[in-house]
Amino acid sequence: MCRWVTGLVVAVLVLSGGVGVAGAEGGVRQAVVGIGGMAFQGDRLTFAFDAHAVWGAGAKSRGTFHVWHAGPDGHVKAEYAGTVKCVFATAGYATVTGTVHIVRGDPGMEGTWAGFSVVGNSAPNRIGYGGQPWGDPKPGNDCTALPPYSPVEFGHYQVNSGGI
Repeated sequence: MCRWVTGLVVAVLVLSGGVGVAGAEGGVRQAVVGIGGMAFQGDRLTFAFDAHAVWGAGAKSRGTFHVWHAGPDGHVKAEYAGTVKCVFATAGYATVTGTVHIVRGDPGMEGTWAGFSVVGNSAPNRIGYGGQPWGDPKPGNDCTALPPYSPVEFGHYQVNSGGI
């Protein structure tokens, strides 16, 4: 799995052109790119983001998120992937929210809301996550997520706040 994850990070960085947002004229470009995670009750949680936004006359967010929950043997117990609806970043901190579209382990979660908060760059990376895949009873609001409560033990996130 480690080689596959490393390949994914390289592919995300190459395809996204680093952490900047290409495209729209004007506006503030923001991004969260990277992969990381932590141990969780003897298992391993991994979170990957390729999320971008342009804030200006009409905010536009795009991108993907991917979450894996693997047991100690590396076997994937659950997997969620989805599309980004909102990215908002400031000074190395970002919030990413979106809709789950690909589910392995619990098909009832397709179409549900997920929210993430990330502290990246040179600071010790941290992540917070919540949403219906993790037992929250109802969807949260776009651009809102739990605080980044968990230290990232492996990997790294790059947050581009576009100067905000």
